[in-house]
Order: sequence, then structure tokens, then C-alpha cells
Amino acid sequence: MSPYYTVLLLAFVILLAVLLIRYINNTVDGEFRSLARSVSDPDYRAEQLAAVDARLAALLPLAPDVPPLVKPGPLRGVLAPMLLALGVVLLWGAGSAVHDRDKWLYGGVAVLALAIAIMLVTLRKRRRARTARLLLYRADLRRLDDNRAGAAEDLRELLKLTPWDDSAWAELSDDLAADGQLEDALAAIDQAAAVDPRYDEYRQLQASLAIRAGKLDRARQAIREWTELDGVADDDPRLAIYTAALQLAEGEREAAAATIRTVLLDRDAAAWEYLDSDSALSGIRALLPGKG
Repeated sequence: MSPYYTVLLLAFVILLAVLLIRYINNTVDGEFRSLARSVSDPDYRAEQLAAVDARLAALLPLAPDVPPLVKPGPLRGVLAPMLLALGVVLLWGAGSAVHDRDKWLYGGVAVLALAIAIMLVTLRKRRRARTARLLLYRADLRRLDDNRAGAAEDLRELLKLTPWDDSAWAELSDDLAADGQLEDALAAIDQAAAVDPRYDEYRQLQASLAIRAGKLDRARQAIREWTELDGVADDDPRLAIYTAALQLAEGEREAAAATIRTVLLDRDAAAWEYLDSDSALSGIRALLPGKG
């Protein structure tokens, strides 16, 4: 096999990869459009749920995934193309060094075998990725029907495929909390924080859920870990708000009032948004003169 055929083979593999990426992107865009229509059209939503159920029945269950050789991150998506390019360079270099036509033949066959192996792995990953997207889509549809338990079930299945997806753990926590399962919700957000320990919002959610579940020692630990994160300012109003909520839950009303006065909540729109949306902070307003 001449070097020209090797180049053509490599170009063909790259073209297939590009087409696959475009197909996946178009599929995701279509799901977003369908979800937007499902918000206002219950009949269409029911049709979508039935269609997703049928597609998932053909895909599930999947065998447990093997532990990834590369930790999730930017490198994971380009590892296969990098290996293919490296194999081509090495084999081409070996053939050029000996000037032997047979070496080009062996090299071309090796590149073809490598390309086929990568494509097989890609197809397997694509099936898993497709299943994960469908599970996430069905969770969104069920959430629109106020079926939080069903959405949580889908996210649990999804996390069997992508246990490193911290956003999925956070969504699962939200669904479990909305369904009244506060301890399970706290365990789920703990998993999200374990995947991404530097994201401060997960510490905030840990504190909130622990206060709501009555696990005050756990809430104190979450707030302490929150204050130790890089990039979190000591005067962050959220810290004062949740510290005051913890003190209030512990029966220390005067300490909570003193803590909450350290931030100007009446001038901080974001802080008031937390008070309105988080039931763990339901008693904070009563601590502020004229705001109860």
C-alpha cells in the first residue's frame, strides 16, 4: 500500500468522524426543540414519552462500563484521533526509513486495523451516549409532568453510564428533594461535590439540604468546606445567610440575627432571591427589621 492510499484511508476515517459528530449535534438540537414544544403541548409530550420509552426498551440494559483509562476531561474526546494519528506517523516513518514497499503494505494494514478498532469503540460509545441522552430527555419530559420520582429513576440509570457527570448528580438531588427524599438528595449532591469539589454551589446545596433534613452537624461541615474553597470571598453574602439559617435551626436566634446583619440583604437582590427560593432559609426574613 502506497503512502497515498494511507493518506486517503486516514482522510476517510476523519470524514466518518466528522459526519458522526454532525449527526450527534443535529440529534441533540432536535431533542432541545422537541422539549421546548413539549412544555406547552401535553399531547405532544405524551407522544414523545411513548417514543422515548420504545427507543430505550431496545437499548437497555447496557453492560456496566469499564473504568475509563483517561479521566473525564478535554483529553478524553481526542484520545482516539491522537492514537490514530500517532500510529500513522510511526508506521509511515518506519516504511520511509527502510524504503521497502512491503513495509508500506504492512503499515497500511496496521493503520486500517487500528482505524477499525477505533470505529468499533466509537460505535459502542455512541450507543451508550445515545442511551444517556434519551434517559436525560425522558427525565426532562417526566419533570414537565411533575413526575419527579420518574425523573429520578431515569437519572439513576443515566448515572450508571456516566458516574462522573456531576451535573446529573445535582439534577438527581433536585428531583429527590422535590419528592421529599431529603437524605437521598443530600447523598446525591455529596456525589456531585466529590466529582467536582471546587464548585461552590454544591457546598451551598449541601448546607441547604442538611439544614432541611435536620442534619445540623452535616450542615456545619458543608459551610466550613464552603469557606475553605478557593475563590470564595469571606464577605460572600451566601455564607452569612446559610450560617444564620444554621444558627436559627440550632435555636440561636440572637446569633443568627447578628450574623445576618453582617450583609446588606436589603441591597443585595441575589441574596433575596435565595431567601425566596430555598425553604432552608424560610426563617431568615423574620430576623430583618421591616422585612418579615
